[in-house]
Order: sequence, then structure tokens, then C-alpha cells
Amino acid sequence: MSQRKNKSRYKEENIMNSSICFLTKNPPDDFYKLIKDFIPNHKVYVCIDDNNHKVDWEGVEIIQMDENIPRQAGYHSMYAIWEWPKFYNKSLSREKAHYYIHKNLDTNHVWFIEEDVFIPRHDLLKQIDDEFKDSDLLIRDIQTIETHPNWPHWIGPTGDSDNIIHSNRTWLSGKKISKKDLKRSMISAVRVSKKFVECMDMYLHDHNRIGLFMDELCIPTLAYLYNLKIDCPKELGFILYRDGEQTDINEIPYKSSFTDEYIIFPYSKDKVNENMMYHPIKDLKRQIKLRFGDESIKDKDR
Repeated sequence: MSQRKNKSRYKEENIMNSSICFLTKNPPDDFYKLIKDFIPNHKVYVCIDDNNHKVDWEGVEIIQMDENIPRQAGYHSMYAIWEWPKFYNKSLSREKAHYYIHKNLDTNHVWFIEEDVFIPRHDLLKQIDDEFKDSDLLIRDIQTIETHPNWPHWIGPTGDSDNIIHSNRTWLSGKKISKKDLKRSMISAVRVSKKFVECMDMYLHDHNRIGLFMDELCIPTLAYLYNLKIDCPKELGFILYRDGEQTDINEIPYKSSFTDEYIIFPYSKDKVNENMMYHPIKDLKRQIKLRFGDESIKDKDR
């Protein structure tokens, strides 16, 4: 395993509060512009899936490792059903991050945030942390097969509706995991407690390190089945599934594929709701413009 620890500047008094782990593949230097302001209030990790991609960012702990390390510990296969032929038994940034955090977490909570999540201001996460100090999982919402029966991934990779997870998995009570036990949500930005981190590893230990399951199911389902405290901050309400990046310069209401929500993804800083996080905004230069204003983007970068 390889990680490079740059000197951290996060405040000592926050050591028992929360960390942030950003999930990336090969982030450009622009990404550092978006995350460096979090360093004074949080310990900041960036998990980079591409081990050949090198960055040197002050105050950030870089996580990079051979995927065999987390895979051998069971941290693998957190992918959508249609991706299983390609990604089954694979460990990419999310699995690597969960494995590394389990080994190294020294705060009470950690945020896992994908790089295409736009956070309008650097103190928004601290604001949420201060309101939800005792929660084990902060997540957009909790959905079930009863509330969202048309979501396609309640059916397992074999087509067996009762086999979304391996059929031989049982809990300590001997009860099989069935569709009725499953919870689902968008997990592009979530916060978990140290207790949740331990429960995920306990689950893997109790199931012979056989692996995890689709991330949108895995994270809320584990929290539910281990009786952890779950809250849904309003600030995560714009964490949506969205088919591709909207390229029209006009602000067009977007309807989420699996909910009835309509929101507008802004194209100028003055239209941003600074109390909400947005997903997805994949263009990092657009994120910089929305956070800092037009003057932060040079003409050649427009």
C-alpha cells in the first residue's frame, strides 16, 4: 500500500470531529483549488484510483494502493448490476477509501464525496457536522422497494430478485438478507461514523471477506441492519442521479430519473443555493466558477 502524507494544517481541536475523503480517478490540479479551503476544519484525504497519477498537494493525505490489498480484505464489488461483468471483484476508489479509512481513521466521522459533487462554500460541511454530531450515517434519503418499486437494481445479478446479495449470506441472527431488508439512496456525498466503519468491516469478517455489494444499497442497508443512527440533512437534497452533464448554457429544470424532484443546476455564482450540495457537476472549471465567481477562470480556460 502506498500513501503520501503531506503536512496537515487541520486544527488540532477538530481532531475528534470529522474528516473528508474525496473519491477520484486522476484529479487535475484544478481539483486542489476546490478542496484546499476544507483543510483548516477537516482532515482531508484524496483517494486516487490511478496509481500512476501523482500530485503534491499541501495538507492533503493522498491514498493510492494496489487494488489487491483491499480486495483480499473483502473491500470490492460495490457496483451497479449492469457493471458486474466488468467490475465484479474489483476494488476502485470507493473500496480503497473504505479499506484505508478503516485502518487509519482518527476522527469521529468521515465524509466520502465524489469529485463531481459541487460544494458551494468551504464551511458547509462543518455546518452540517455541527448539527448532526451523533449520526452514524448522513445520506440524502432512504428508499425501499415499497417506496420506489421501479428502481432497477432491486433484482440481483443473476436475475433472482431475492439474491441481490449472495444467497448464502446471513446475519448473526441467522436471518437471510432479503429485498425487504434493503435500503437504497444516492451515495455521492455521505458521512459515516467510526462506528459505521467498524460495522462494515464486521460485516466482511462475519461473511468470510466475501465482498460487498452495490454501493447505493450497501451503505444504507448496513446502517439499517446494524441499527445505526441515520439522518437525512436537507443540504443533500440535490444529490441526484443525472444522465450525463448538461451542456446547454441556459438554466433548465432537471428531473431526477427516480424521483419527482425538479431542480436547476446553476451556471453562475449568483444562482447557487449556498446551503445545498449539487451532484453531478463534472466540469471542475465550472465548479470553480460557481464557487469563486467568473474572475477565478482565466480567459484561456473558458
